[in-house]
Amino acid sequence: MKCVALLPTQLYFLFPLRSSSSFSCERKLYAMPLEEAEERVPSFRRCSVTTYAWRLQQELSASVCATNVVDEADVIVVPGYTFVDCHWPHYHHDACKREGTYFRKGEICHDHQTMKDYSTLRREPDFAAKILALVDSGTPDDPHGFPERQLSQHPGFIIMRLGLGTWADRPGINIALPSGPTPRCSSPTSKKSMLEPLNMKKYLVTFKGYLSRNPRRLAAAKLHHNDVDVIIVDSQDSHYDFDDLLYSSVFGLVLEGDALFTFRLNEVICSGSIPVLVSSSQVPPLQDLVPFVVEDGEMVGKLRQLGLTAAVATRKKEHVIEGDRLRALGVTVRSQLRREAAEVCNNYLKTFELQAAAVAKQLSRRPSKAPSSPSCASGRQGLAFYVLSFAETERRAPELEFCQVYGYAARLHRAFGAIRGISRTCMVRQLDEAAVVLVPGFSTRRQHEWLETRFQEDCSEAVVLHAYRKLRSQEDLRGKLLVLLDAGDFSIPEDQDMAWLRIGPSRSSFRLQRDLAIPSEPTPLASRPESLRSFLEPVDMKRYFLSFKGRLREVGLPETVGYRGKHVVVVDEADARYDLQYLLLHSAFSLLADVSAFNDVVCSGSIPVMMVHDWVSPFEGFTNFETYGLRLRSGLALPDLIDKLEAEVADHAKMYVLRENARALCNRALQSYEVQASAILEAFANPTRAIEPRQDAIQQTLHCKDRIMLLSNNMLYRASETRSHSLTRNWYMVSPGPYIWLTAYRDVVFAVYSDYMVYRFPTALRKVWRHSKWKNPAWKWELAADGSVTAIAISDGIMYGVGLDDNMYYQALDSMTPQSHWALVGLRKPMPLQGLASLQGTIYGAHGNRIYALNLTGRHWDLSARQYLPGDFRHLL
Repeated sequence: MKCVALLPTQLYFLFPLRSSSSFSCERKLYAMPLEEAEERVPSFRRCSVTTYAWRLQQELSASVCATNVVDEADVIVVPGYTFVDCHWPHYHHDACKREGTYFRKGEICHDHQTMKDYSTLRREPDFAAKILALVDSGTPDDPHGFPERQLSQHPGFIIMRLGLGTWADRPGINIALPSGPTPRCSSPTSKKSMLEPLNMKKYLVTFKGYLSRNPRRLAAAKLHHNDVDVIIVDSQDSHYDFDDLLYSSVFGLVLEGDALFTFRLNEVICSGSIPVLVSSSQVPPLQDLVPFVVEDGEMVGKLRQLGLTAAVATRKKEHVIEGDRLRALGVTVRSQLRREAAEVCNNYLKTFELQAAAVAKQLSRRPSKAPSSPSCASGRQGLAFYVLSFAETERRAPELEFCQVYGYAARLHRAFGAIRGISRTCMVRQLDEAAVVLVPGFSTRRQHEWLETRFQEDCSEAVVLHAYRKLRSQEDLRGKLLVLLDAGDFSIPEDQDMAWLRIGPSRSSFRLQRDLAIPSEPTPLASRPESLRSFLEPVDMKRYFLSFKGRLREVGLPETVGYRGKHVVVVDEADARYDLQYLLLHSAFSLLADVSAFNDVVCSGSIPVMMVHDWVSPFEGFTNFETYGLRLRSGLALPDLIDKLEAEVADHAKMYVLRENARALCNRALQSYEVQASAILEAFANPTRAIEPRQDAIQQTLHCKDRIMLLSNNMLYRASETRSHSLTRNWYMVSPGPYIWLTAYRDVVFAVYSDYMVYRFPTALRKVWRHSKWKNPAWKWELAADGSVTAIAISDGIMYGVGLDDNMYYQALDSMTPQSHWALVGLRKPMPLQGLASLQGTIYGAHGNRIYALNLTGRHWDLSARQYLPGDFRHLL
């Protein structure tokens, strides 16, 4: 069977695209007046209100999608008490002291009390099943978001934030606000510059700003400033005028500084140049309405990997890539990008009224993944849930009335009811409409004094299970699946019409795709600002290399403080010398021994390391532990453990992906009871939908006979023989790379290395079944062909390659050696391609979001599919 390499999509580098002209109000908005908000929650009266927050509230209340009746609204916009950035309408260093900055002066309410007040507002009876939209900005002390992080992921809130970080992004839900418009956005000079031809511009790329605000700005200036047509200078540089650079450039560079937003972005978009936003952590403003996308994922990946942020590639190969991508953009493309930037300015950003209308338009849209009227079809993917109340349960099974109910079970059960109408999973109000019934956790015995809800007796396992079976036998519950909450105290009977949500179930009793392992109760560390800052700190900057504080017998390691010059701390839970949370926040790796520490370890910013296999990690099947942590075999001695972790930490790309996935899991599934409840229902309805690594992790999928291989973060992985049909687990790294492109022919894999040369793996990959046992020195990549190519494909014994000049080259496999030469395929026109594949004698190439086929007889590329394919289709199988 012929091996087929699947093509990736091209990604464009953060240029604004024209949004759809069609618009309808899918949701109604209610912009709550200050008076009403402060009548509902009197403590809001202490808060200052900036002019920006007040003006936005006024404009939203006058938008076409607004309503004056609360009951008619789907989204309630709360006044922006936590929008404390005061740099509008003034922009200078003393802007906060100027007249007109505040609508009302008072306390700065970006604190925990305000977060509690928002939660109080969320519980208002007439706000049930409605979404609350919060207007927010960072502060100098907390530039990354809310003190209570769970609000940014709570299914009942939309966060509209000035400077939205990628870690708080929920596509289609949270909104990145634009900064307030500056006078430059609507100035006559701006209008004149938009009409000036690009070929009349004085500079290619420019940036002027405080370089010391971010080391990446300094790196960009050092690498790319040439004092001719690429100008990257500090604000204090008197040789270049800011306005002259702004209006005289083809490309306006926007580099991230000390905050997650900059007024410069608006000014560049409205300057008549092509905006180039370079940031690894900022969500561009109004992203879902005016999408920014990434140009050339390969270049961006390398920029991130090297710690560079300049968009203009140097011609020195060792820095980024050979060639200058911005210089290479044609006149037609440049004109289109500049025209679209001008439309974005004139339609969305130029004035405050336009910005507010754009925010209202994005608020009025329903999330793309959440249908406007959920269809609760039969089948596991379309389950309809019904929450059986305590009163209903005890009326049906009176013996449960005398059983103790602990607070964890009560709080989680209430959370299921609280997310009705705002969860992405279908929840109904009538029992007869449901396929799944959530039963209160009478079998949960997690006891905490401050969580106890009533003082009754602990009913025996026999009594509780008998009551559950009585429920199952009742007429209106027959044929429905009963889901039972349990903390791990009861044995799970083999009932086929009951499923269990269980904390840390043992593998012997766990039924994959039927039961669900859930996390323990939320902990404060999961939502503390310190944990967010810990994720932002590089792994190699952590104080401790490895830490653990708990029951030593659980990890099977001796007490250790310091090891081979490394900061290793492994101590018993009774050791008073070390604070557990401090260790977690300041460690590169944290050992995970049992489910009680799961939330804290995953949310700490360290990389979880699991050394036990007798309990099931939360959400297994829906998520895979290997996507956000390291699973090591039990009984590993400390020297072997340290050696293993040292080898892992050297793989920077893998460490980055693990931490990003851990942060995503923390945000979407662990921070509060409501967040946990929403994640539990979603995972239960999709029991085998594992969370994939970040979108930029998997670069290429390769099929060869009955095996699947992945190029991920420039490393080659292969599925195990027994699980090759499943993409959910058991991937083994074959070789660390870095590789750019793969192809296979007769079970032999060829790879384009980062030096653009072609290498061959000398033996069939099916023989390499575990990287840990890969000890044969002959099993190493060997040079197959010299020359510079970016992608390859094989057809009828001929290897074709895309050169750095975008021309196609070829040579026969039988005669190919490191000394052989590539022959030019005489195409009528070169084509910049991001991938190649061969199928049934035809060569296919990916360019932009379209697939082209190469007619070798006619020597030209033909469009293979007329339809434009938006988004990422790299993994279509």
